[in-house]
This record gives sequence, structure tokens and C-alpha cells, in this order.
Amino acid sequence: MWKIQNSLFGNIKNKLSDWLELDVGQTIPAQEIFRFLHSVKGSAGTLQLCGLMAFTEKLFDGLDEERLFKS
Repeated sequence: MWKIQNSLFGNIKNKLSDWLELDVGQTIPAQEIFRFLHSVKGSAGTLQLCGLMAFTEKLFDGLDEERLFKS
């Protein structure tokens, strides 16, 4: 299971690195952040990474889903 966990951590690192390399003034779409956190939360729960799941839940709870998906 540690290989899968390491893969998740690698994916998180890569996404955060991509975001940190954005040019000044570029923004990350809120829906992209929502999908990322949703994915990490689900994967962390499946892999029994309770601390990571709790952390992403707190971040996830801070997002206003209604505003994100407003047409």
C-alpha cells in the first residue's frame, strides 16, 4: 500500500508545483481546486491517511460549492 500512498503524495506535489510556477497574475480556477481537494480527500480516505483526509476536509469545507458551480 505504501507505493500507492507515495504515488498520491507525488501527484499532490506535482499539482502544487504546477500551481506555484504560475506567472504572477494567473489564477487557479476555483473548480480546479475543488476537484483537486475532492480527489485528495477521497484517495486519502481510501488509503487510510486520516490526517491528510482531515486536513483536506478543512480546506474543502472552506470552499463555497454553491458559488463554484453557479451557472
